[in-house]
Amino acid sequence: MNKYKDWFSHNIKSLKQFVSNHKKKSILFISIFLLISCAGYYFLFYEQTPSLDQEETELKEEIEDLDIEESNEETEEEIEEEVEEDIETEEDEKLSVFVPSYKSISNQTNNTTTGIDVSYYQGIIDWDLVDVDFAMIKIGSRGISSGTIQEDSCAQYNLQEATANGIYCGAYFFSTAITVAEAIEEANFVCDIIDSYSISYPVVYNCENFDSTSSRQYGLTVEERSEIAVAFLEQVESRGYVGMFYASSSHYFVEDLWDKDMISSSYRLWIAKYGTFSDASDYCNMWQYSDSGTITGISTSVDLNYAYFGVSKAATPKSSSSTVVDIPSDESLGSFTTTNDSVTAKDVVNVRSSMDQSDSSNIIGELNNGTVVTRLGYFTSGWSKISFNGEVGYVVSSLITTETSYVTPQEEEEEVETFTTVFSDVNETVTAKDVINLRDIPSVEDSSTVITQLTSDDTATRTGVSSEGWSRVVYQGETYYCISSYLEVVE
Repeated sequence: MNKYKDWFSHNIKSLKQFVSNHKKKSILFISIFLLISCAGYYFLFYEQTPSLDQEETELKEEIEDLDIEESNEETEEEIEEEVEEDIETEEDEKLSVFVPSYKSISNQTNNTTTGIDVSYYQGIIDWDLVDVDFAMIKIGSRGISSGTIQEDSCAQYNLQEATANGIYCGAYFFSTAITVAEAIEEANFVCDIIDSYSISYPVVYNCENFDSTSSRQYGLTVEERSEIAVAFLEQVESRGYVGMFYASSSHYFVEDLWDKDMISSSYRLWIAKYGTFSDASDYCNMWQYSDSGTITGISTSVDLNYAYFGVSKAATPKSSSSTVVDIPSDESLGSFTTTNDSVTAKDVVNVRSSMDQSDSSNIIGELNNGTVVTRLGYFTSGWSKISFNGEVGYVVSSLITTETSYVTPQEEEEEVETFTTVFSDVNETVTAKDVINLRDIPSVEDSSTVITQLTSDDTATRTGVSSEGWSRVVYQGETYYCISSYLEVVE
């Protein structure tokens, strides 16, 4: 455009010069000049301008290309973000398989509670004396070989007495089911019994010894065993209870003998691991930490547990029909062996009205060595049942013997000092200046006897000195007396 202005200005100057020189012909030349100028103007603005438009168009295209590239870059970033989000979502979906989805426990708290698990093996428990938050009661079992379901002989008595004493109860069943149908049968067996009681803690599937060749479960695969366990727990929960699975830590976490994805995703875990278990609450809901606990009111050892939950209120029984359960008979405990032998005490043993050593209120007498009574039987729990003064009594089996002629060994009588010499206690090492007599009493009279001698090559421990010039010493494990002036202290 500037080039055209220069050209136009130059032609104007030329035109003025031409007009001044050729005035007659000026009109013609002005007309010609105007035509030429118009042609130049047309050329510049209608021929050259499009090139400017083209440049502008190209510039716009370049800008558009840059926008597209930038847009493409943003799109790629968005795609990457979307892919990452998809991957995270996929991972979350995978992880969500392991996020437990438990059935809620009524009136649950987050408190850690302490408890026990018991069966007929613990004998007759004095629940008045038991001080725990909860008790897991064995309801029954299926025979490991026979496959017959049997109720635990103390199950209902334990449920009745534990709940009556304010202890929250759960329940467990020892299963050897080999089909889903058998597992459901076991679950219904348990629920039919516990419906009449307050069950505030979970109902547990317990399966052990399946790796023994004598077990009817021997040979089942991990999946088959796990499906059977889940069938039991599903049925329990369909009856209105909360299911929980029991296993040892080695079986569950180390040896992978159960399908953890199948079980842990829906049911609480009760894990047995004796000794230390770091961060146990991260791995299970209940931890059985000992199988040798001592609890007042229970005469045998007992399993001890922590539950990483509690309840604020006891559950209501699902059935209103209930009967009072009597104390189980000895024979019904299943751990009683009948005998009819004669026994006596090895020394003196307390005879009790029940199998409980927690206090003296149940002592009905003493059985002395030499007094022979009839033993009616004994328990695997360490108690014997005897006939005592016309009634039944219980004694600790290890304190009696069938050897009725047994005589209690007499303890050696301690020597009584008959002299009146008073000694002040000391504790120092001494030796003889030369050779000194060691006597049985602090005297040189005929009543005193020289037992041995102490030489300057040996030492003794002086334990006392008297104002009368005597020393009491211990030499080779025996106590003797000697004259103090014949001794010297070893520095």
